[in-house]
Amino acid sequence: MPTPYHPPFTLTPRQLTLMAEICERIGRRGGGDVPLSPQLSDQVSDQVSDQVSDQVSDQVKALMKSFGSDAELSSDELLRRLGLRHKPTFRKNYLSPALAAGVIQMTEPDSPRSPTQRYRLIDAAR
Repeated sequence: MPTPYHPPFTLTPRQLTLMAEICERIGRRGGGDVPLSPQLSDQVSDQVSDQVSDQVSDQVKALMKSFGSDAELSSDELLRRLGLRHKPTFRKNYLSPALAAGVIQMTEPDSPRSPTQRYRLIDAAR
């Protein structure tokens, strides 16, 4: 069974506010059928993309720093070092983006849910 897709980012309240303001402005101009100008559309898209990239990058960087000089760490140890308690948030915001970016790798890639699973920085990330 395929696993559902979970994007490696979350929408922030600031992003939602910006989107609501844009929708409001479009409504004032005459309704929802008025297309955004290409410049405004590109500007909004770039701004949201930059905010999402910054958030993911900061979280991945924090995860990378948490390794310190250790070669391999369990997810519980990484969670503790980051000062986090909620495992699903850790997986969604830190672990999955770092794996997708290729900066860390699993010690047991064929058994991602193994209780002995550990993670290591790839050599290029050190």
